[in-house]
Amino acid sequence: MQSSRGSYRVRREHHVIRWIFLTLLALVVAYGVCLGVSAYGMYATANDAKNQYSELSNQMSTHDFDAAAQTALKLDDTVSQLKQESTGWQWSLALQIPYVQDDVQVMQGMVEGLQQASDGALVPVAKAYQRLSSDGVVVSGSVSLQTALQNPNDVTAFVQSLGDAQQALQTSKASVDALGSAHLEVLNSLKDNMSSSLDSAASGLSGAGKLLEGLDKLKALVASR
Repeated sequence: MQSSRGSYRVRREHHVIRWIFLTLLALVVAYGVCLGVSAYGMYATANDAKNQYSELSNQMSTHDFDAAAQTALKLDDTVSQLKQESTGWQWSLALQIPYVQDDVQVMQGMVEGLQQASDGALVPVAKAYQRLSSDGVVVSGSVSLQTALQNPNDVTAFVQSLGDAQQALQTSKASVDALGSAHLEVLNSLKDNMSSSLDSAASGLSGAGKLLEGLDKLKALVASR
């Protein structure tokens, strides 16, 4: 009788252990699926950001500033989405896992760099440019000096936003370049692409052609008011 009870207790303990093991395994698998789905979504969003940076650079190089302002604001929405995706519970948990945490830190560092560029450069310049456009200071990418005299505050804000944007883009690029190497080569490739995109955006702002050629005149006009 005693032996029978002992065998029953052993079987019961094995059953409990097996149930706990299967439950933990199911949770690990479920977490892996959630992390994988989130990673895929983030990769797709990051590619959208990369493409929008390329589009922005092309628009600035062809002096299509109206379109560039729209793209900059659209890019800000994409970066905000990327920021939200990168701070989900899946990634907070992944930061506690050795080896995986290195790649997560690189990924989140890239997103933070893009957020800095968007908040400190692209959005302020886009909004300042749109104010110039709505006031008629800029028409189809060309500066109307007569209208600029009537809107000195908008001109000053735009000139200031360009100077601040250059510094913000340089800081953002430096932070991305300073990130360590990831274990996943796809992250390293994405990091290099993002760094190049930030560099192209900075070059686009500094050499934007017709509009920027009038900045010295705009500054002089504002100073003479």
